[in-house]
Amino acid sequence: MTLRLDPHRLIHVLLDAVGDDAAMGLALGAISEPLSSVAVQAFVVSKKTGLVVNNKLTFARDGQWEDFDGYEEHWRDVDPRYLTAIRRPGRAFSDVEVIEPATFERSALYNENLARGNVRYTLFGSFDVSPELAMAVAFMRPRSNGAYQQDEVDSFTRLVPTLTRALRVHELVRGLDEERRDLREALDTVPTAIAVVDARGRVRSTNAAACALLARGEGLKTERGVLTASHPATARHLAASIAEAGALARSSLARPAPSQSPVVKIERPEGPPLEVVLFPLHGQSSLRPSGHVMAVIHDPELSVSLDAELIARLYGLTATEAEVAVALAAGHSLSNVAAERGCSEQTVRTHLKRIFAKTGLSRQSDLVRALLTGAAIHATR
Repeated sequence: MTLRLDPHRLIHVLLDAVGDDAAMGLALGAISEPLSSVAVQAFVVSKKTGLVVNNKLTFARDGQWEDFDGYEEHWRDVDPRYLTAIRRPGRAFSDVEVIEPATFERSALYNENLARGNVRYTLFGSFDVSPELAMAVAFMRPRSNGAYQQDEVDSFTRLVPTLTRALRVHELVRGLDEERRDLREALDTVPTAIAVVDARGRVRSTNAAACALLARGEGLKTERGVLTASHPATARHLAASIAEAGALARSSLARPAPSQSPVVKIERPEGPPLEVVLFPLHGQSSLRPSGHVMAVIHDPELSVSLDAELIARLYGLTATEAEVAVALAAGHSLSNVAAERGCSEQTVRTHLKRIFAKTGLSRQSDLVRALLTGAAIHATR
């Protein structure tokens, strides 16, 4: 048998699918069609731990076996096809070649899982994707299509190098995307507004605090995707400073110390000005020739909210003591706290003494500093 799928077309399909599990499943479906397969399942497995890294590379034609999640949970580790593939990597097999057919058809795997989706025969194997990862793949079809023959096994084997290279890139892109999402989530928890711009001021990324600040448009804003200021003179100064930092990012010079980084003050209609500190980012590639700059935007009016429940857990405080500590950190006086809680000032002082005893501190200023620099910082307001 000769696969009807054009090799060049296969490469295009696989490259287009890189980074998208659903699309990669469809690419496997394109390979499965000339093999008369109705379902495909591929696992990317860590060769060191044996744990599945990615089990979302699946394809099933309408009305055929789609119990991929159930297979992973209940059957994979007892499936003779999977166990054979892992023990004998680098080869493709037809199931009838290595598994006694009558025994297989009496198995719970076949009767309780595969047969329900009209799946009987499998072409499968395990192949290296990278030094750390392997791919276990199974092409499946119904009894009416017959067992996979040697020429079909050989045809698939010829495709393996292209498929494994594509999966190597696929997993690399997935890993980078996951790292980017993790970093974005981490930055979104930072109270300070942070934006990454190129040398022309075009915004490339922002954390949640920067999104909120720029949406208000109080002196600092985006215009056609460019970070700029409302006042024309300030806008020119900001653009020149970003260009200066971008030039440093493109150069081979060492990154300047924070005290030497360009700083721009952004006047606002009300309140003290924003302060934008520009840090050159030296990450360079041919895909990103323009120097990138991190703009850290300080808002003097920014207040930090503290998580009272977290403070209680961190320091062993009662709920009331934690609420008193939060109020003091927010700048309230003892008399204000007493009035808000409907108790005497002496009661608040008693709570404060207990807070000092539990935290090991002795001054209110030390308590406030510990809370505002510790893990209890929760969000900005």
